[in-house]
Amino acid sequence: MKGFVAEAALYAREHGRTEALAAFNDPDGEFVRSELYIFAYDMNGTVLALPFQQQFIGTNRSEVHDSSGVAYIAGMTRLAAEGGGSIYYVYPNPAREYAEELKLGYVLPVDGTWFVGSGGIYIPEVGTEFDAEVRDALMKRVKAARDYAQEHGKETACAAFNDLAGDFADGGAYIFAYATNGTTLALPYQPEYIGENRFDLEDRYGVRVILLEIAAAENGGRVRLHHLLQPPRHRA
Repeated sequence: MKGFVAEAALYAREHGRTEALAAFNDPDGEFVRSELYIFAYDMNGTVLALPFQQQFIGTNRSEVHDSSGVAYIAGMTRLAAEGGGSIYYVYPNPAREYAEELKLGYVLPVDGTWFVGSGGIYIPEVGTEFDAEVRDALMKRVKAARDYAQEHGKETACAAFNDLAGDFADGGAYIFAYATNGTTLALPYQPEYIGENRFDLEDRYGVRVILLEIAAAENGGRVRLHHLLQPPRHRA
């Protein structure tokens, strides 16, 4: 998949945007290979190429979320702006009667104005259904931590978040905190990382989890499905 996307990015640079988009939008062309196909967006989230859903070409999809709440187009755009990378999102799998499954995609920038990508690897062994009450409780807990930080300030809040005996370090529902440049501010069960910049941290599938968390926070906060794929000692 990565090689396929790299090939498409190179083709776009060599042949120009108009010719490349015509090729990417051809459902019978060379950039559709079995379950893999190339899509393209500009850096504001507008669809440029989507061979099997061409009705979306020209529409802005930056606010599109999957069923787990992940704003995956916005995430792809941020990744492309940072040089490219992998991302998870929930998407119907046509090979399994369009069941919603976790999918791994990959994007690369063509230049500073648009990017290409492909999503072709499903990970069906990871469940995508969430108990609504559990998710709502988690979101409420994070919002309470945010409110606490706004009321008490960064230093006091991070001390509270890092306190293993405190209310914010409750097992799997612990609160973490990062600066927007990726520096660890609070990670109660892995204090050795505090002060370390983890902006480029990747999980086992090569997804830059901290970068995407920052992107989600900057977009107002979103559910991050990728936590499910990290071993406990590398949760963030």
